[in-house]
Amino acid sequence: MVDLLIVTIAPVFIGANGILAIDKNSTDSQIEEEINDTFPKLVNVKYEQFGRDIVLASYALP
Repeated sequence: MVDLLIVTIAPVFIGANGILAIDKNSTDSQIEEEINDTFPKLVNVKYEQFGRDIVLASYALP
């Protein structure tokens, strides 16, 4: 189980066409259902920007 989540977001493209984060054939309701069923809730979300990069930190609830 994850207690603390730290994510670094950098504006870098990977590959010529980038990488799809979500299947283009998924519907909004399918995506929302999957998120609600599989992802923890985030609390005490904090973020800070470092130049063009962003670092996000949050505690995760099951």
